[in-house]
Amino acid sequence: MPIAEGHTQVIPKYHAKTLADLPDEYLADIGPVIKKIALSTGVEQYNIVQNNGKMAFQESYPTHLQMFYLHLTHF
Repeated sequence: MPIAEGHTQVIPKYHAKTLADLPDEYLADIGPVIKKIALSTGVEQYNIVQNNGKMAFQESYPTHLQMFYLHLTHF
């Protein structure tokens, strides 16, 4: 679940525990989705994060990517 304004989660349709468990065809679908979300926000600077496993701070499953961005109004 997104934790703040400017936080978006992208969850693949195939529910894999880690990125390594995700079939390539599902992984290939994620890139265009992330790009579409990034362009729709109107911001040019953002972070894309993906954690794999407990030691890498993966706190929820299935695997997912997170996008974080701030508008200039936040500064």
